[in-house]
Amino acid sequence: MLAETWAELSAYSIPELLAVCASLVYIVLAARNNRYCWPPAFIASILFVVIMWQYGLLMDSMLNAYYAAMAVYGWMVWQAQDTVKPDAQSAQVLPGALIARKSARSHTIAIGVIALLSMASGYWLASKTAASFAYLDSLTTWASLYATWLLAQRVLENWLYWIAIDSLSIYLYLQKGLYFTALLFLVYTAMALYAFYHWRKQSREKRRPLPPNRQQAVLDSGNAPA
Repeated sequence: MLAETWAELSAYSIPELLAVCASLVYIVLAARNNRYCWPPAFIASILFVVIMWQYGLLMDSMLNAYYAAMAVYGWMVWQAQDTVKPDAQSAQVLPGALIARKSARSHTIAIGVIALLSMASGYWLASKTAASFAYLDSLTTWASLYATWLLAQRVLENWLYWIAIDSLSIYLYLQKGLYFTALLFLVYTAMALYAFYHWRKQSREKRRPLPPNRQQAVLDSGNAPA
């Protein structure tokens, strides 16, 4: 009896645990504004596609398929941004120069659209499918779609969305018995708080002079003004 229970638990918890570990690597690197966050994000997303489908969280399963695609897109965008060379003034471009902002009006419109989409898809899921927590699942899904796009674009406020999304997700996964995933989202919430303040600090630091030896290397490489 005990062996059968352990075998059944392991069939679900081991893939979930692997997804959680990959996700932790992702969130730590993303919070540090490091482009190498995207490969573990891709691995975790593929695993969660299967896990969420098995537990009847249909919107979450589709969301993770989107995450996998966005991990590829995010890698391409961040890699292109991170390979910007020092300019003619021999000044190094810091990560903070790559962090963007959105206006309050833009966020207000986005939140309104998310609310409308959540009500519409939540109603459809509740009436037409066996999805669990249809409205809450829809809300976290639509908000996550937008927040992921903001993250791929290196928009500072993405972390504020994630704080709210991750907090709601903790409750959702506890109710479904996904305890590793609930713990992961508790860590996500804390990391999103850290990331917001870390990115905001970085955003105030745009450029700094290169050391003299690097300045000479820039001049020798032909990046000096003609």
